[in-house]
Amino acid sequence: MKKIAAAICLSLLLLLTVFAVSAEGETVSLDAVTIGEDGKTVTAHISLTEEFISRHQGLYLFRVSADRGSSLTAMTPIAEQKTENRQLTVTVPYDADDPSAALYGYVLGCRDDGGVYRPVSRVVYPENFAEFAPHTRTYPTVTSKKGLQVQLLTDAQLLGVKHTVVNAFFNELIVEGGETAVSFVYGNETYYLDAAALSALDYRIRSLSDAGIHIYLNYLLAYDPDAFSELYYPEAEGDAQALYAPNVSSSEGIRRYAAVMHFLASRYSRPDGAYGFCGSYILGYEVNRAEERHRTGMSQLSDFAEAYAVLLRTADTAVRSAYRNGRVFVSLSHHWYTSEEEAEPALFGAKELLDELAVRCPDVPFGVSLNPYPSELSMTEYWKDGKATDSVETPFLTVKNLSVLTEYLKTEAMLYQGKPRTAMVGEFGLSGKPGSSEALQAAGYLLAYSTVCRNEGIESFIWHRHVDHAGEQGLYYGLYASSDLLLEPTAKKELYAVFAAVDADSQAVLEEYRALLPEEVRGSLTTEPNRIVSSVTAQTKGRFPGRSGEMLFDFSRSLYAFYPTDNARYLERYEENGGVFLRAELIDLSPKEYRGIGISLHDLTRLNAADSLTVRLRVTAGADTADLRLLLVGEKDGREIVLDGQSCVPCGEWAEVTFPLESFTREALSSCTMKLWARLPSGGGEAPYLDVASMTLHTAHKADLLGTALMILVVIALGCGVFIALYPVLLRRRKRRSV
Repeated sequence: MKKIAAAICLSLLLLLTVFAVSAEGETVSLDAVTIGEDGKTVTAHISLTEEFISRHQGLYLFRVSADRGSSLTAMTPIAEQKTENRQLTVTVPYDADDPSAALYGYVLGCRDDGGVYRPVSRVVYPENFAEFAPHTRTYPTVTSKKGLQVQLLTDAQLLGVKHTVVNAFFNELIVEGGETAVSFVYGNETYYLDAAALSALDYRIRSLSDAGIHIYLNYLLAYDPDAFSELYYPEAEGDAQALYAPNVSSSEGIRRYAAVMHFLASRYSRPDGAYGFCGSYILGYEVNRAEERHRTGMSQLSDFAEAYAVLLRTADTAVRSAYRNGRVFVSLSHHWYTSEEEAEPALFGAKELLDELAVRCPDVPFGVSLNPYPSELSMTEYWKDGKATDSVETPFLTVKNLSVLTEYLKTEAMLYQGKPRTAMVGEFGLSGKPGSSEALQAAGYLLAYSTVCRNEGIESFIWHRHVDHAGEQGLYYGLYASSDLLLEPTAKKELYAVFAAVDADSQAVLEEYRALLPEEVRGSLTTEPNRIVSSVTAQTKGRFPGRSGEMLFDFSRSLYAFYPTDNARYLERYEENGGVFLRAELIDLSPKEYRGIGISLHDLTRLNAADSLTVRLRVTAGADTADLRLLLVGEKDGREIVLDGQSCVPCGEWAEVTFPLESFTREALSSCTMKLWARLPSGGGEAPYLDVASMTLHTAHKADLLGTALMILVVIALGCGVFIALYPVLLRRRKRRSV
């Protein structure tokens, strides 16, 4: 009975989104609302029936905020139109330069004999507002689906991580003002963000995006008694363990939420990349677990879905009015379908919530971020999960039955402009206790990653987490084991090697873990080997002999475009003993982490002509030696090409380190990123610095090459002469033997 009732309700709601029916039975359709090419007008396109025309001489257009729905109480129409034809258009002024204008929808009304307006259409929002967005860069194409909740930035780059999620808490960002606040104007109102929180977010976004990692910014709201109180729904009880829904029950709340999202979407899509790039936004965390993860105080699905639909539409409008190709995602837990018998208060099935959102926001191109953990979080062998079935009414949606989601997104009701909505695995992990279930964890990741690679409907797969967390109640999700201190990495787990190899050109390490999986799935294991890594060892005794040098960077002249990319505080041109060089102050972090500088190179003509690179540098720190790493990363034919150069240098003295380049330069790339890092085994001492004086390219002398060629020819000629001289002797001996 529940299925039948739900189907009937859904059908009725879908019908009402297309037509509004008055008490007399006349129908009116507000087909579309479009902004004019100059951005100065907006036009409503209307369809009427003959019945409506015969009963009404006039039709009225209203502009409404999302919190009002279609209520016309105490509102004044912005235009009146005579009902002379079945097809009508009404054009009114619009200001596309004001990004908040797109937050408002349009609804048609008629007036009864008592002069009271009542709505006769659905609310329709301008459909082409994103065409006026100032930032238009292409949404990034990423070479791999491999993602990670990044804790160790340089380690993530060495692992080939291409996606991550960064959390941003509204309660930390939004303030009421103050001397240290960052102010901005949106819709003729001034809003304020905490400068320290914004600076920390800027650094995180810039560091990750400069590392070539695609970022999803996850907007969250935690309980904070000192935060701006209007951020929360009044009915949502305070609980430090819960997450909350931003309050969009008023026009002021909608504008505040939109203002912050528009500001950050604009900031992180600037053409110059001053603050890094982020074009993807996740709204909340497992919001269908409403009481724990998206608290509003609402217990009914319809009320909750309506509130979240306002949030979703507002976010999409705010993002895409700043960055045309921005994306927003709904975050959902593995609770897929809840039966009446198993329903819990404010725990909604992900499917039921998506059904509701598809009705309320069919014109919003939202995606789905699913956290498809096993039904029991401690279940490492998730392929044995009996609660995850292939039915659309499966109680749990895990990686095991992930295709249920992507097939559901292909159904007619869920399509956006005729195409399935995009989806991602926003968070997934399997527990692997060090020394116990590590191998099974690694095998489980291999199977899960293979499942995602085969599914074209999933754009990314974010693994939770980088390092085991002692606070996760006996669950060991990390690539690293941790010490008693929270999140302090110690030893690599078996998962680490598998994680690194799944998309690399060398996958021999995977074979032993395939054997741990059920035989019926081994044959279907597929990964994406699209990362070619060349590991080289540098020479620390100066330059290779017989090479001519060409200065690539002379830091006594300039810093060029180098900047502190990874765990470095700043860099400057520093003078010492009459010499000038680049100095980067390194942040004292975990001994597992590298720290250093980087640059984006867009012309590799000189680099491609060289066969080695010599760096003159010094690491100043309270340690005997420092590990050194040179990373060159480029892309060719959809594959990532990596040169990973390694060395070790004594601290406190200048050294020349030469890295062979042939394995990288033979690819003849047009651009790449260069990183130079140092790692201090002991964690470093006070104020560690990386000093770099110069970088010089080397190529073998042409004369040396010619000499080598002549030598080879001489050897060949001598060999031929000896053979000719000895041939008659050998022939006579052969004849004697035959006699």
